[in-house]
Amino acid sequence: MARSQATVASRDVVKPIIRTNHPPPEPTVSSLEGMVAHHTSNIETIDCDMFRTQLKINALVKEFQSLADARAHEEKELNFCQHMLSPIRRVPPEVLTRIFGYAIYAEPPAAPLTPHRGLIPMPPAIRPSSPLTLSHVCAAWRHAVFGLPNFWNDLKMEVRWWPDPLADDYISSQVTSWFTRASRVRPLTLSLRMRGVGPKDPLTSKDLSHNLSMWAPRLSQFTIEFMGSLCDIIDPFFSSPPGTLLCLEELNLRLVPDYIGQTVDEDQLVSSTQVFLGSPLLRTVSLSKLPPTMLSDPSLLALPWSQLTNLKIGGKISVQGFATVIFQCRQLRYGSFASINLDATEEDEDDPVLPPTPQTFSQLEELYIKLEGYESEEISHYLEDLLSFIHLPRLRTLDVSGQVYLFPQTFPFFTLCPGLLGSAPTLTRLSLCFVNALIEELVELLTSCTALEELALFLFVVPPGELLHSISSFCVLPRLQEFTLAFVARTNDEPMDFGRIQEDFITVAKSAAHPMRTLAFFGAHTLRIRQDLDALDATQAVSDQLQVALREKLEGVQVIVNLLVPASEIQEVFGISRKEKE
Repeated sequence: MARSQATVASRDVVKPIIRTNHPPPEPTVSSLEGMVAHHTSNIETIDCDMFRTQLKINALVKEFQSLADARAHEEKELNFCQHMLSPIRRVPPEVLTRIFGYAIYAEPPAAPLTPHRGLIPMPPAIRPSSPLTLSHVCAAWRHAVFGLPNFWNDLKMEVRWWPDPLADDYISSQVTSWFTRASRVRPLTLSLRMRGVGPKDPLTSKDLSHNLSMWAPRLSQFTIEFMGSLCDIIDPFFSSPPGTLLCLEELNLRLVPDYIGQTVDEDQLVSSTQVFLGSPLLRTVSLSKLPPTMLSDPSLLALPWSQLTNLKIGGKISVQGFATVIFQCRQLRYGSFASINLDATEEDEDDPVLPPTPQTFSQLEELYIKLEGYESEEISHYLEDLLSFIHLPRLRTLDVSGQVYLFPQTFPFFTLCPGLLGSAPTLTRLSLCFVNALIEELVELLTSCTALEELALFLFVVPPGELLHSISSFCVLPRLQEFTLAFVARTNDEPMDFGRIQEDFITVAKSAAHPMRTLAFFGAHTLRIRQDLDALDATQAVSDQLQVALREKLEGVQVIVNLLVPASEIQEVFGISRKEKE
C-alpha cells in the first residue's frame, strides 16, 4: 500500500507537465529525487525477496528430485523381487523347451537405409533371423534354445557383396553351420536374399550351388530373391537336374533390378531352370518381377505346373504367357496375376495356342486378375477366345481390375461373360474395378449370384445412379454383407439424383436376409475437378449429407461416403490390391 501511495504522489507533483516537454519546476525537483531513491530502495528489497524465494524453490526441486530417485530405487527393488517370484522361474527346462517350440523367431530390426547414387539401399551385410534372441535372457534359456533343434530348421539370410566382397565360401559356411544343428526329422526352410553386384567368380557360383544342393533334398520352403547381376551366381543351382528338391512344398522366386528405376534385361536370365521339376510335393509358387519371356518360354522356367494349387505371379506377364501358364494349372485353387500386359509384343504375333476344347478348372476358388497396357482389337479378340475356354464351376472369389491411370483402357466385361455365368451361383465375392460393362450384362450376372456376400463395382462408363437403380430394381442379393460402389466424376456428366441414390442404397441393404455390415459409396475425381474449389466444397457437402442420411436410415450398418477420392487411389480404397499385399 505504501509503495502504491508513493507512486501516486510522485506522479501528482509532475501532473501538469506530463504531456509536455517542460522541465519540472524547481520546488518539485527535490521531491522527484526523493522518489527516485525511494523506488530504488523498493527494487532492491524486491530483488532480495526474489532471491530468497529462488533459494526455497531450488531446495524444493532438489528435495523433489531426491524423492523421485528414491521412488525409482524402490520401484527397481520391487521389480527385482517380483521377478524373483515370477512363475516362469518355476517352469522346468523341459517345459521351457516345449514352449519355445511354438515361439516365432524374431528378425532383427532393419537399419535405416538411404539410396547411394541411385543404387538400391543396402541392408547390413549378413543378418540371419535367429532364435538366439531368446538366448540372451539368461543361461537357462540359452541352454533351452541350444537344446531345441527345431529352431535351427528355419533360416532367413540376407547377403550383400557391396561395398565389401564376401569370401567365396561364406554363404555355404553360414548355411552349413546353421542347418547342422537342425532336427533331422523335420524339413528345412531357407530364405535367401542376395544383394549387391556379385563377383563374376566361378568359385562363388560353385560353392553356392554345391551348398544348396547339399541341403535341397530336405527343403520344404525355399525363397530366393536376387538381382539381375547375380544370375550367373545362382545359374548352376537352377540348372541342377530334376529331383533335387524332393520335399519342396512352397517356392518363392523374386528377381529385382540392380538400380532404382531399372528394368530387368531379357539377357539377365538364368540359362535354364530344371531344378524344380521332379518335386512331387510342390503346390505353392510365387513368382515376382520375372521377365515375361521366362513365363512364356517353357525352356527357361520349367515348373510342375500341373500339380500346383496356389500360384501368384507378381510381375508382368504377356497375354500369350498367361495362356501358356493357366492351361497347364488345372489343379489351381488360388490364382493371382498382378499385371497381364495387353501391349502387343513379338510373341503375341504368333498364332494363339489354345486347347482344342474348353478347360474346366474344378478346384479354382479364388482368382485375381489385373490388366495393364493399351488394348488392341487383336488382343481383345484373343482375350475373348482365351477366356471362353476357361470354365470355373467352383469359383467363389473373383477380382478383375483394369488399368487405373488410362481411363479409356478398361477391361471389356463381355470377354468374361461366358465363363462367369456358369460360376455365378457359387460366387461369394465379386470385385470389378475399371471394367467396361453394360448395365444389362451386369444385371444378368448379378441375378444369378444368389450366394454373393461381397460386391465391389467401379464401372467406368456406367452412370452410378442408373447402375444402382438397376441393381435395386432387378437384383435380389439375400446374402449380401458388404457393398462398395465407385464412379468417376466428370465435368460433362449430368447431375446425379442423390435422393434416388439414397433410396436405392436403402433398398439394396434391406433386401438382404441379414443386416449388412458395410455400405460404401466413392467418387473418384480427376485433378481438374479437385482444383475447382467451389465444386470441391459442394461435393464435400453432398458427401457429408448423404452419409448422415444413410446412417440414420440404416442403423447398425457401417456407412462410408466419400465423393472426393483421387482416381489414382481408387484401387487402394477398393481393396483390389489387398491380396497382392498380403
